[in-house]
Amino acid sequence: MNSVPNDQKWVFANRDIEIIFINGCDRNNILWIDAFFHKIRNIVALLICILAIFRVLFFYFKQFSVNLNNTNHNIDSIVLDSGRGYGVNNIYNKINVNIDNSIEIESFNIDSFMTYSRVGLFLLLSNVVDSIFCYFKALQIDTSKKVVFLLLKNGLSSISVYSYLRTYFHTFNDNSNYTTYIDAGTLQSHASISAGIRTVCAYHGLIGKVHINCFPEYDSIYVYSKDEKEYLLNLGVDSNIFVYKSTKLKCRNKVVIFYMPLSICDISFSMDRVMVEMDRIINFFNSKSYKIYVKTHPLSILSAKFIKKHKLSLTNWKEKLSDYNVYYLNDSNGINRLGPSFIVGQWGSTTICEALDFGVIPINFSIFTSNKSLFDVYPTDKRSLSWPLDAEIINNILLEGELYDDVINSLYN
Repeated sequence: MNSVPNDQKWVFANRDIEIIFINGCDRNNILWIDAFFHKIRNIVALLICILAIFRVLFFYFKQFSVNLNNTNHNIDSIVLDSGRGYGVNNIYNKINVNIDNSIEIESFNIDSFMTYSRVGLFLLLSNVVDSIFCYFKALQIDTSKKVVFLLLKNGLSSISVYSYLRTYFHTFNDNSNYTTYIDAGTLQSHASISAGIRTVCAYHGLIGKVHINCFPEYDSIYVYSKDEKEYLLNLGVDSNIFVYKSTKLKCRNKVVIFYMPLSICDISFSMDRVMVEMDRIINFFNSKSYKIYVKTHPLSILSAKFIKKHKLSLTNWKEKLSDYNVYYLNDSNGINRLGPSFIVGQWGSTTICEALDFGVIPINFSIFTSNKSLFDVYPTDKRSLSWPLDAEIINNILLEGELYDDVINSLYN
């Protein structure tokens, strides 16, 4: 497939489409529905665009029913949050964006945008017309019938939301000092960039594979590891890419911290199997006189309303581990405060990556991992030890303390 022009990338801002771009698409294995809609794509697209115009008009009139917050006169930062409550922590704590000079908006809640500014009708209509032209151009790009079907399926939402948000961000670009900071939302990022606002992506988790035809042209990107930075550079991403800074611990104590997943529902192993391995690893460290701390997932403390809305499933780790002598962490600074020698986490967790940056041996509790994602960028298997596979190595480290730094260096390099 040919490269997508920058002004049309927003049309392909859909994860299903991006996965097809990453994996490639077998053009000989096409469903009848994909082939059918490909034949009538221009007719369907015309209907979609007509509906999109009505939808942006709905957005325009709806904004007047939302109470306007007038506290945005002295701001210089627009912070877009995924809505999970912890995604923007890196923006404030690692990039040091001043919360007092920021407005915080939920990326996927259009009403949240309407709280801080209103858009003009003529600019909105102008932008929706421009978006429609881009949409039709994108449909002519030589790509698979499956992608065309997905473009039609998502067209109404993407055209209307992008047009509204592009207009919305234009209301802020009279001040060249504005910056949009975002932790999630590709379409929202494209809209901000198109409006001429400096846009910064601050990942709150390890990145997955992306495709250059969908990826926004951020001014700057913050990631957790050199592996992710190298991946993006090799992909051709032309942004300033930074790795979050970490300070190595000055001393390590006989402490191990377990960072627990939100749930094991997506894991192929049964809870009984998980608890067998939990019993083994906890008793292993207890036998070496290690103090064990447990940190539950940040989402586990959110409201029942949020959990129900996002259809989350939670494992009650305090109940599951009630028979063990463990302590629970409630703060996010446990690594600096406790100075652990080992950190136990799951495949794909940022804690595995951050542990190594702190100079602490990370242990991938592999029983938490049902499969190694094809979209992983960070090489967890190379950057951590694994339990139970590397149990003997971990035991040797405890028996021979001088091995610790050698293992750290081998994992890091």
